[in-house]
Amino acid sequence: TFQLAMNQNILFEDIFDIRVLNESGKKFERVNRLHCKGVTYELDLVVDVNSELFDVRAGDRIGVVLTSSLTDAADDGNYNPSNTNSALVDNYDYIMHGRVFNIRHIENQSVEVQASFGGLLFRLRGEQAHVESFAVDMTFFLLMR
Repeated sequence: TFQLAMNQNILFEDIFDIRVLNESGKKFERVNRLHCKGVTYELDLVVDVNSELFDVRAGDRIGVVLTSSLTDAADDGNYNPSNTNSALVDNYDYIMHGRVFNIRHIENQSVEVQASFGGLLFRLRGEQAHVESFAVDMTFFLLMR
């Protein structure tokens, strides 16, 4: 994995290939829905992003980190730019803060984590061992580059 794995707040990280952009058509003018496949862990990621702030195309490869905090301490729910881990924040182009609203157990050992970032939706599906750090109602940060 990446060099950031030393951070105890990292919940998950991988590199994803963007397979399809807006598979069911573009629903909102400034939102793209990315359908991605993880390179290392082969998880499926579907995430809505602001297309004006994070401009990507099908075929692009993106780095994704999910973390419980942007600092080395636990997240207290408040964003203080002077208190962030600049090594983490400065290395990413797009950051969102969201909340897990559902965790579904599918067949075998597969789990689907569903979250919302102020209405922008997120779904991570794959082997339970890779997403066991998530719980319903927990908040986390999504960082992409």
